[in-house]
Amino acid sequence: MAAQVGRDARSDWQLMVTVFIVVNLISSVINIFVYHRINRGEIFLVPKHEPVSARVINHAELREAADFLTKKRETFELLRKTPLIIPGPGTPKE
Repeated sequence: MAAQVGRDARSDWQLMVTVFIVVNLISSVINIFVYHRINRGEIFLVPKHEPVSARVINHAELREAADFLTKKRETFELLRKTPLIIPGPGTPKE
């Protein structure tokens, strides 16, 4: 028996609603199953890392990084305050 889609609006809507409900039920069951597996720690396991030891701060490197960032900030501020001049498309090149 072939499906008679498109001949009767009521049966078309019944088919769409039935398929929608079945797909949602299947999706819900799969989601609940995966949720419980994750909660029990059976899937998506993350390897435990040893705690990272603290690194001693090298003050020379820290000062160098701070100076670099200060220089970048000054350059940015200078560029931000300088007006941007864009010539029009009809302006001849010099």
